[in-house]
Amino acid sequence: MFVWIVEGKPSPVPKITPEKVPRVSASHATSRVTYDLIQGSPRDKTQEVHFTQSIMTTPVVTIDLNATLKQIETIFIEKRFRHLPVVDANSRLIGILSDRDFWKNKAVGNHDWQSFYVKRVLTAKLSSEIHFCARIMLEEKIGCLPVVNENQNVVGIITRSDILRTLVRFPGISLHV
Repeated sequence: MFVWIVEGKPSPVPKITPEKVPRVSASHATSRVTYDLIQGSPRDKTQEVHFTQSIMTTPVVTIDLNATLKQIETIFIEKRFRHLPVVDANSRLIGILSDRDFWKNKAVGNHDWQSFYVKRVLTAKLSSEIHFCARIMLEEKIGCLPVVNENQNVVGIITRSDILRTLVRFPGISLHV
C-alpha cells in the first residue's frame, strides 16, 4: 500500500499492524516485506471504506530538475502549495520540495534548490485506505503523501488538508475498514 521512493527507485516499507503504526525507519526502507495494511483484520461489508483515490488532489502540479527558482517561487506564492513533487524526464517521482525548505534556503542565500529537496519520499497507492494514510502521516510527521502508480508516476497527492476537508465534508464518516 505504501512505498518509499528513494532517488527514483521504489522500496517497500515494513509491515504494520492495524493496532500500532510504527515509525518507518531508514533501516527498514530497503526491506522486502509486503506492506499489507488490512492483513488479519475482518472486513465488515456494511462499513463505508474510503481510499486515497476518492479524496486525493489531481492533477498534481510537479516540477522537474530544470525548474527555475523563480518558477518554483511563483507556484508556492500563487497556488499556495506546501509541497511540490519532483519528477524525472519520464515523469517518475524522484523527490519532494517543501515550501518550508524552499523559503528557509532562499533566505540564507542557497539558490540551488536541487541541493535541498527531499530525495526519500513516502508514497501511497490509489488503493491505500484514508485511515492508514492519516495514521502514517501523523507517525512520520509528514504533510503529504504523493499517490503513485506502478511506474512511480505521480497520479495524485493526499495532504493533511485533503483529510481534514473530507472530515468536514462528510460528518460521521467511517475511515475504518
